[in-house]
Amino acid sequence: MHGEGIYNLDNLRSLIDFVPVTGAILKRAAGLWARTRRLGLPTASVGNIDADVIIAATCLLIQEQYAGQSLIVATTNVKHLSRFVMAKQWREIIF
Repeated sequence: MHGEGIYNLDNLRSLIDFVPVTGAILKRAAGLWARTRRLGLPTASVGNIDADVIIAATCLLIQEQYAGQSLIVATTNVKHLSRFVMAKQWREIIF
């Protein structure tokens, strides 16, 4: 099963580009994480890596870099990601 996941990821790489997680992304993610914690709206338990804020931080930085461009995160976790960026259920996105 694990081998199938790697195979699928390799195939996905032929269709889309991956953005590396940089220090700037992690710094922005930490700010989002702290803000949601202060508001009592965490997107992950304390012991988990909060991938939602890393994805959101990446999107926010991309939006700043390409001002005026629309960016929608296609996800199965609209509830958490829509706190930070425009997010739609992935099945609803029409390409």
